[in-house]
Amino acid sequence: MRIQCPLWAKPWRLVALFLIILLGIMLYISKDYGISGDEADMAYYGKYLLHHYFGAPKPEKKTVNPLFDEVGRLYGGFFELTATAIHHYIFPNSDLYRVRHGVGAFFGWLGILAVALIGYMFGGWRLALLSALLLFFFPRYLGHVMNNSKDGPFAALYVLSIWAILSIMKDKFQSDWKKWLLWAVITGLAIGVRVGGLLLIVYMAMVLGIYWSYLFRDRSLSREAILPVAIRFVVASLVAYLLPSLFWPYAAENPILNPIKVLQKMSEYPVGMRVLFEGHFVWASALPWYYPLKWILITSPLVILIGFLLSPWFVKKETSWKRYALLFLIFSAIFPVAYVIWKGSVLYDGWRHLLFISGPLVVVAAISWNYLQEHFNRAGKWLVGVAFILLWASAIWWTIWWHPHQVVYFNELVGYLKGAYTNYETDYYLQCTTHAAWELEKTIANTDDTVTIISNFLPPLVHYLKDKYPNVKVKFDKYYTREQKKWDYAIWETRFIDPGLLRGEAYPPFKTIWVEKVQGVPLVAIIKNENPSVYQAFLAFQEEKNVGKALRLFHQALSVDSLNERIYEGLAELFTSVGLLDSAIAVLNQLNGLYPEYSSPYLTKAELYMKMGQLKQALAQLQKAEQLQPYSPNVKYMKIIVLLNMGNIYLARQNLEEALEKYPDNPMFHQIKNFMITQGLYR
Repeated sequence: MRIQCPLWAKPWRLVALFLIILLGIMLYISKDYGISGDEADMAYYGKYLLHHYFGAPKPEKKTVNPLFDEVGRLYGGFFELTATAIHHYIFPNSDLYRVRHGVGAFFGWLGILAVALIGYMFGGWRLALLSALLLFFFPRYLGHVMNNSKDGPFAALYVLSIWAILSIMKDKFQSDWKKWLLWAVITGLAIGVRVGGLLLIVYMAMVLGIYWSYLFRDRSLSREAILPVAIRFVVASLVAYLLPSLFWPYAAENPILNPIKVLQKMSEYPVGMRVLFEGHFVWASALPWYYPLKWILITSPLVILIGFLLSPWFVKKETSWKRYALLFLIFSAIFPVAYVIWKGSVLYDGWRHLLFISGPLVVVAAISWNYLQEHFNRAGKWLVGVAFILLWASAIWWTIWWHPHQVVYFNELVGYLKGAYTNYETDYYLQCTTHAAWELEKTIANTDDTVTIISNFLPPLVHYLKDKYPNVKVKFDKYYTREQKKWDYAIWETRFIDPGLLRGEAYPPFKTIWVEKVQGVPLVAIIKNENPSVYQAFLAFQEEKNVGKALRLFHQALSVDSLNERIYEGLAELFTSVGLLDSAIAVLNQLNGLYPEYSSPYLTKAELYMKMGQLKQALAQLQKAEQLQPYSPNVKYMKIIVLLNMGNIYLARQNLEEALEKYPDNPMFHQIKNFMITQGLYR
């Protein structure tokens, strides 16, 4: 009589079942994620590709970045074409972004599958399961793969290609054509998402070259051994390099040169964006070299960081090919970070551009913890297990409890999100605006009146409200000019709001009717406009030039909302326009009394004191502004001008040298330098 083997008797079945369940979970929860910052552009790109290759209708440029025609072609089209085709041909009646997020979830799952396969190579099915779980409960990875079509799919394909390289390494590079071509296809698809995938070809060349150097040292390298492997490597590399041209129009124009041109442009691409880092706004081009390292350190689960840091200790304990495989995994996680630091590449939005290292990072950490568990006695195993769970607990809790806000996870080193708030970017990819749009729909769905909504991120409002309700109008506006337009509702995220205002609790602003909070931290708010006097005051002042009416309306607005910084700034502008500079300064002092860490009023007061010829007072205000915003080029520029006017040439020159070091491409500092040279004040 034959006894059937139960499911649990074959671990691979359990792991396979777990991975299938995990895929189902990821596909199901993908519907909860909002439209991300670049997603409208990439969705347009997908429609353009479908039109270009299959003759689908030409897409409209509704909310597309004006620079997208120049920048968009630098991205491979594999994911965008795939997601758009699935929507167009298979789920035409479904919401485009829900389909895109489902496809993103599938690619994210492929990354989890890849780390499981690598884990199996090193420690069997237990390590495979551990690796998969660690990556799933890596909050930033899970969050990004859902709606970040630039970095999420690339992260998955990167680690999948690493697995293919390891498979060939295990065979001592004697693998058959199937494995080589599998690696070629995976790598080609990775390049077809982000051109940085070219690095994977370099990786294969590197590990093959190292292997041959060992054979040469042992005098076992022969032409007969080299030639077949060399042919497979060259053919597979060509396939990987040329494959993206099938779904990337710009690469197809010159399949040999254009990918290299794109790689060069991407690594040197200028970004004119202010980033909140360590409590200050910093221009992306002036961020300190350790920016990506700091972000990795404070947003990765401690269990992964500690496991990865322990890994060098276990390298020497490995034998045979696994030692070199582990070294390669460590290298594939470290090298990209080291390269962008060495290159001085401009980064922003945390480390999403380096998200692809999360796969190797996780699997190396899993290997380390697995070794720790195996190399201790029973009591030691228990201690290791308890430490592992404690270090991992916050990431598991955050992933589940704060879904779908995995991308705002910060670890214990900064006190989680609550400790990071006002010091680092939170929802930098603006997905919470979609949640606000869904919430606002409940309010406006049953009205026929015209509803005007303003925000600094329009794609979710256009897609979910304007396109659905003909009475809805949406307008772009910045938070700092919000009172100069007429509107009914506004949706604002905390991104780009001065940290001094956030610390002073100016946000959420007056008449907030809904706010989305995570761990008590506000991420996005819906504001109903119930103080029309502010808009009317700015209208009277700026358009009608009626100072008396504007003054009355500003005071009326202030009686309704005494915490609105724009009212104080409007009053200061009004007093300045009629020459009442002392009154303007008095109003700005009131504003700084409310928000002492808000830097803008100090800068404005410095300008006013300069007009009054009170240079010492101007310098004092600039010093306060510089304390709050040490990376502001405008503050530094004004400080140099004041010092020159005060005759303090030494300090002016010292500040100019600091500015030129921080902002070497800023023309206003070069103008000052040239002026000082002509006056004999600078050598």
